[in-house]
Amino acid sequence: MSQRIEIVKRTDPKHGPLFEFFDGALQRIRDRAHQLFEHRGGEHDQDWGDWFQAQHDLFHVPAGELVETETDYTMTIAVPGFSAAQLNVAVDPNMLTVHGEAETNTRETEAGEHELYSEFDHRALFRQVELPTAVAPDDVRAYLQDGLLVVHLPKAKATTVELPVAGDEAAQEIEPESRDEPQELRAAAAAAGFGKAAMK
Repeated sequence: MSQRIEIVKRTDPKHGPLFEFFDGALQRIRDRAHQLFEHRGGEHDQDWGDWFQAQHDLFHVPAGELVETETDYTMTIAVPGFSAAQLNVAVDPNMLTVHGEAETNTRETEAGEHELYSEFDHRALFRQVELPTAVAPDDVRAYLQDGLLVVHLPKAKATTVELPVAGDEAAQEIEPESRDEPQELRAAAAAAGFGKAAMK
């Protein structure tokens, strides 16, 4: 059974701190990717590899798959052990961000035991995917099913702006005036006695 996940929107004031965290994480990934790029000698043939490696160096990054069709993208991310309420999905026109945190404490300490540390109590994941083209954030849908987060991202529709063609309509509007103007001037001249008949 699938669980619907609400898309977090940047315009919602209550999510301001979350997006500050996202933006800071993105900058850290960019800085790390640039370090890897420079370490390789500044060649651009492995930019995506630098980006993915930077994320893995800084965060726990779940496995994912991005599929493209003519009209949309579908991102599938493995999130086993997370509920829909523990996941945040945010979309900007060119960026998908997934963040999750889960607190688990199922083990009881027995008599005589002292827990030195545990890596089971807190689980977190973070992944940002830069999309090849812009999407429509308001149309994005996400759901959780069988430990997989599936995000459908419709591509943004191209907008066209029609500009008026100079010359056609303007000429049609101006041309009658240019034809009528000499007639009006001749009529006014005749009325004032300056026509050909008055000059004879």
